[in-house]
Amino acid sequence: MEMAQYFNLACRFEYKMALHIMTAGTGPEEWLTPYFGPLDESTFYKWSNPEIWDMVTKQSFILDEKKRIPYVKELQRKINDDASHIFLYTQDRFGARRPYVHFKPYMLDFQPIFAEFIWMEKH
Repeated sequence: MEMAQYFNLACRFEYKMALHIMTAGTGPEEWLTPYFGPLDESTFYKWSNPEIWDMVTKQSFILDEKKRIPYVKELQRKINDDASHIFLYTQDRFGARRPYVHFKPYMLDFQPIFAEFIWMEKH
């Protein structure tokens, strides 16, 4: 399918099944709300489970890390049990470069590929 045609359908959520890339967030909020939050806040799946919407909202207000971690783990189990989607294997990304080529790494998995964060020493 041509890219413009794909985005025309995807942005209107006119599909029965799709393969989307999930980015890695540095905290649960960056991942849970866009994918599984209430429809007015969710931007990716437009998937409907009010029980999980409530949990997504509640986890963002738990400030005690010792309480939030088990709650988010329980939320992840509910998401998996609901089977709104299937997680596919993603390999670790790696690269090889000369010792004089450097890059500024980021926690998010896609950012190091941007050339503006790569530089070379004189050699």
